[in-house]
Amino acid sequence: MEDNILVSRRSLLATGVALSTTLAGCSSNEDSGSTNTPESTSEGTTTPESTPEPTPEETTTPEEDPTPSLSEFDYPEGASQDGLNGAGIYSTHESSLTGTGSLTLTTDTTRTFDSFEESVTQVNQFDAQNIHVKVEQNNSPTEYRWSPSDTDLTYVQMESGFDTDYRIDNQAPETSTVTGLSAFEQYLTATEWGEATEVVETADGYGVTYNATGVSQPEKIAPGGEIDQYEASATVSESGYVAELTYDLTITFDDGGTQQEQVTASLSKVGGTTVEEPEWASTAREEGVQFNVSLTDSGNAYEVEMVNGDEVPESTRISLNSNQNRGSQRLSQALSVGDTLYVGLSNTGELLLDTDKVPDGAAELSGFTTLRMGTDFPLFTHEERL
Repeated sequence: MEDNILVSRRSLLATGVALSTTLAGCSSNEDSGSTNTPESTSEGTTTPESTPEPTPEETTTPEEDPTPSLSEFDYPEGASQDGLNGAGIYSTHESSLTGTGSLTLTTDTTRTFDSFEESVTQVNQFDAQNIHVKVEQNNSPTEYRWSPSDTDLTYVQMESGFDTDYRIDNQAPETSTVTGLSAFEQYLTATEWGEATEVVETADGYGVTYNATGVSQPEKIAPGGEIDQYEASATVSESGYVAELTYDLTITFDDGGTQQEQVTASLSKVGGTTVEEPEWASTAREEGVQFNVSLTDSGNAYEVEMVNGDEVPESTRISLNSNQNRGSQRLSQALSVGDTLYVGLSNTGELLLDTDKVPDGAAELSGFTTLRMGTDFPLFTHEERL
């Protein structure tokens, strides 16, 4: 997913039921000094007591539905009852979020590949001082990531069953990703939208919904593949931002593989999200495993230096993928703070390790490379295009 949005982190600072009751009093023919006994007449008969008028039952005024109609809705710039302009509404969406100072983005994603399926629920909380991210993924540890604004580091707590571990990543989350700006721009602007369909309640008020009628920029939604099926909807709030974006996308790639992606992304607490330093942060600072990773001058290996945390055992697996080859194996010895490991690939895809120098036989790395290390808990992932 290409990130076309460069927004700095600090630029984002900044009825009741009416009840009416009518009571009627009782009337009677009472004379001064009279008693409660029936009054006698000259014929010897009695006059019946006067009967009280019945009291009307309490009535309520029906509650009026405060939801505006499609014609009454206050459409922001880029939206109207007749349709949604993707580029226009994204511009309004971005400017509405800029300056609010905080938000919460909840994203539910299901990806189905040819041989497996993954489900991820991610909650991003953003304010002027902190970013907090919670990631729950099937068959993976739950991760809690916290990044204060005064550092480029991210502190991570990983939980799996009764086990807890920590790591420190050398980069802070990208603002455009945490706030959802990059993804919203990608799908709002590449989709053709129909007319407004209904007004619904959102987390922070009311919104109007639109459904996709087509794709104007398929290469933006499915780079490297062909769209087989695409459905999407967007809910635009009266405040101008898109409160919810959903899509169901199936892609066939050039190699014949397929992928289905179902996503629901919702914004809430816009301007009302507060992120505090988590209780586990001090433990992560002390025990979190941290590595510095850099490409060697020769370009055929990565230099991996351990700079923080508890010892990494021999059972830890390390892998390196490049455009040409990929290899994986377990460490030959445990690593402690101060240790350096050199990681390369042979021309045949064998992973090569050395603690003193670039391994003999390491081939030059090129293209998109990914270096990973971890056991039950991922310790780091380093990706770059060479």
